[in-house]
Amino acid sequence: DNPQVMAELFSKIACSYSHTPDLFITWLDALATHHIDREHWAEAAMVYAQIASTLVEMFHPSYPTFPFDQKSFAFVFPGCDLNTIPNIYNVEEFSACTLENIIKYIRKSIEFAQKGLLFEVSLSLFAMLVQIYTNSQMLTELTVCLKEYSECTQDLVQANKDTRLFATYFRVAFYGNGFGEESNRAFIYRMKPKENLMTMQQYLKSVISKHYKVKEEQIEFLGNNVEKDANDDQGFYLQVAMVNPHIPVSK
Repeated sequence: DNPQVMAELFSKIACSYSHTPDLFITWLDALATHHIDREHWAEAAMVYAQIASTLVEMFHPSYPTFPFDQKSFAFVFPGCDLNTIPNIYNVEEFSACTLENIIKYIRKSIEFAQKGLLFEVSLSLFAMLVQIYTNSQMLTELTVCLKEYSECTQDLVQANKDTRLFATYFRVAFYGNGFGEESNRAFIYRMKPKENLMTMQQYLKSVISKHYKVKEEQIEFLGNNVEKDANDDQGFYLQVAMVNPHIPVSK
């Protein structure tokens, strides 16, 4: 079982259906479930934010009084694809494009953002719900939302007093013909907060030796420079580096 490869597969399938929003959302939903099953809360939250953004993109042209558009999600999820709906698509043909579903997926994103200790993200999403409830005169829901917003703010204040442990990320590149089609490919692995380079390398050795049925001694780790002959034999070569998520700065 390789969660990172499976996540990339779900993502690629979803993107292949970008011209068909209902299937695009269906596969994103499957990706979110994949993350939830592995307790990758932050990743699940971002996927649900992407779904909500897509629904808003479809919903907004038919309801110009809607309080915000899909671009608002860039503040929540900088990597969010803000233009997923083709111009030829008829929004009215997609029954899932409803206010109820927009609220549903924003709330799902909030739920898992909070589990992942992403309280800043949760507050931004709560602010969206406040706008929706206010604009739609949903006063009962607005009252509940404002209470949740206040509680989330308190959680953020408390979290900033403590130490929040976030997941660690590693870039892993595969070289050598032993990997077959995976050779010359690189993936980002999401690991537990206390994972370090040494434990990550041992994890990779264990997984690869079982999957490819080779001894751990046959798996070698490369430095910053990849030797030319690394791709010319049947060996197993890995290049591993710890990386940090990058948030682009808006110009």
